[in-house]
Amino acid sequence: MDSFELGRLTDFDFEAVCHDLFEEILNVRLELFSPGADDGVDLRHYTAVGGKLVIQCKHWIRSGRSALKRHMRDVELVKIDSLAPDRYILVTSAELTKKFKDDLFQLLKPHVAEPGDIYGLHDIEAELRKRPELVRKHLRLWLSSTAVLQALLNKSVLVRSGFLREELEESLRVYAPSKGFHTAQELLESYGVCIIAGPPGVGKTILAKVLSAAYVANGYEIVEVSSDVEELFQSWDEDVPQVFYYDDFLGQTTLEDKLHKNEASRLVAAMRKVSRSPNKRFILTTREYILVQARQRYEVLSRHDLELHKCVLDLAEYSKLIRAEILYNHIYHSVLDPAEKANFARPAVYRPIVNHRLFNPRLVAHSIQIAKVGEASEGIAQAVLGNLNDPQRIWGHMVEYDLDDSALHVLEMLFSFGGSTALADLEIAWSAYRCELGQVDDARRFRRAVDILENTMIRTSAPFGEIQVFFHNPSVRDFMVGYIGRQAKVIEHIIASVEYYEQIVNIWTVANGRAGSQLFDRIARLPSVLEQAILRTFESEPSPGRPHASWSTRAGATLAIASAFNLERIGELMQSHLRDEEWIWNVDDHEEIASLANAVHKCTLSSVIEIRDSVIEQACQHICNSVHDWATARRAMGILAQIGGGASEVYISQVESERREYMEAEFASWVGGDEPGYVDWSNLDEMIDEADFHFNPEGDFPGFTEAREALAVHRENTTVPEVDINVQEREDVSRDDRVVDHLMGLLRQQSR
Repeated sequence: MDSFELGRLTDFDFEAVCHDLFEEILNVRLELFSPGADDGVDLRHYTAVGGKLVIQCKHWIRSGRSALKRHMRDVELVKIDSLAPDRYILVTSAELTKKFKDDLFQLLKPHVAEPGDIYGLHDIEAELRKRPELVRKHLRLWLSSTAVLQALLNKSVLVRSGFLREELEESLRVYAPSKGFHTAQELLESYGVCIIAGPPGVGKTILAKVLSAAYVANGYEIVEVSSDVEELFQSWDEDVPQVFYYDDFLGQTTLEDKLHKNEASRLVAAMRKVSRSPNKRFILTTREYILVQARQRYEVLSRHDLELHKCVLDLAEYSKLIRAEILYNHIYHSVLDPAEKANFARPAVYRPIVNHRLFNPRLVAHSIQIAKVGEASEGIAQAVLGNLNDPQRIWGHMVEYDLDDSALHVLEMLFSFGGSTALADLEIAWSAYRCELGQVDDARRFRRAVDILENTMIRTSAPFGEIQVFFHNPSVRDFMVGYIGRQAKVIEHIIASVEYYEQIVNIWTVANGRAGSQLFDRIARLPSVLEQAILRTFESEPSPGRPHASWSTRAGATLAIASAFNLERIGELMQSHLRDEEWIWNVDDHEEIASLANAVHKCTLSSVIEIRDSVIEQACQHICNSVHDWATARRAMGILAQIGGGASEVYISQVESERREYMEAEFASWVGGDEPGYVDWSNLDEMIDEADFHFNPEGDFPGFTEAREALAVHRENTTVPEVDINVQEREDVSRDDRVVDHLMGLLRQQSR
């Protein structure tokens, strides 16, 4: 690990190296301080007796000594005086002569105890050479060194690849280390082969390149396999350590791209050959669904245990700090003007990107790469957000060109279930959909389709024994909403094939939302198809793999759908159910009764309007009949308030009168100051608040004053322990946010 180069580090990399280095040198824990704009502190430590150590890191390798001295004199010195640390250490990547270090020492006295507390480039390098494990920990410190890059350039096999050296260098600059690196490295060291799989844009290729460079740094020759695996055999040198790099080894989109002739057999042979050779490594990348397709189609791949070699990258595992470092690295190394880079230090600019629920490294990189020199950072940030908001950019090509119909139909059916359901229910719906389309619906085809999609666009789990299926992440669901909305016939076939009423409700929920306007318009053109689907499924058994919706919930949703699309036949169906007064006794929960009554109130269909008043009257009366004390009266008031129409106002007034009677009785029991038998202090507290707010309590309610005094005494005698919920979680989040703010804040230095 003698080969490393501080000049290729970002400001954040340099600070991170200094943090770990000086923790070892000083044998203390250092706090990474988040200073906002900059108040002279990068690293800090408080001693047991309250002494304060401050370390400032200045990555000024390009700016030079003179600029550093001016900056320390004109900007930093006043901050250091204000901080008044017990010990101050300056660490800089600038080269310092002995005379220059002495001059800085004179400038920074008395805060700097001795010239030895000023570390220049050669001092840092000398300390790092004593600590090879620390150097190894910081990938970019040694992977980006000139020696490694020169080794890449010298390999004859790279000449054929054209841009690989430049691509590797770029990858090393922008890569943000994650646990995927260590997982992949462990696979390579254990088995010699690693298949990096995952969805589009997650960072498979960049990880493969960084791993390749890591092996070059350890004396390996890199061989890029660009066409087919035969290149690996042709380049094989038994006596030379070699790492073979094969990007998209199964094709960028489909198997037909690369698996021709006996390529599958040759791939397996290559993996086995590498696994038996201690001086060889084989790094491959592919999309997860293509890997599953390959195993299904080629028996030789299905027999070989590819799972043994697989490292799956998942965007959900990218912490906020990793996301921030990805953004920071791309901004730091971009062609943007220094002032525009510095603008990305503003929380209003970077936080919406880092916190975006659909964060995708490829889209972040692409948006910044195409930014124009001189373009305002706000415009670039908006472009990044625009790309992240449009999942078409991530999933469009795969769905349009890569997936076969059976896999696409799985996605379309999962959409109809709202993005999650039991695997068994999904298969039933998928089969019905395939029949509607006149296509084969055998179980084996369904299982293959699920396998292809798993870990890419869907995921499965069995928390309670039954397998559940979900969209892999929110971007897949968002994409499917837009995709189905754009397809003229797809939603018609989905609705025509539904097996469960819940599918209709889920489709309606999406169409009625802000993102579903296009889908709503499509459905509005299909009244007869929708009517038939509702008539067929309204009284059907619910989906076994989902929570059962009550009859009233189903009826309320049906009224909303029928009203939105003017489905008079459905209105007549609901009229027939609700005209029978027995319906209310089939509903156990009063809130559900109110919800259904409110749906009737809002419905615009003539057949439902005919029964509106009677349904609302019946619902309100049923709710009022349940009132028998203060608590039930309070609940009835809240439920009645949910129901529209004049009838509910009448019943609300009735319950209010009953509530006053309960208050009068309760306060009267306190006349004389004696505590009545059992006291519900919570109810009493509510009554006192109610009386204070709406009445003249002392005049209207005898015993009110005594009741209030008794409540005050009760509160004094009752100790309520303070409970700090999720302290550790809040601290972890706070620390992550603090480091992110510090990291992005370093971009301000770009404007110097």
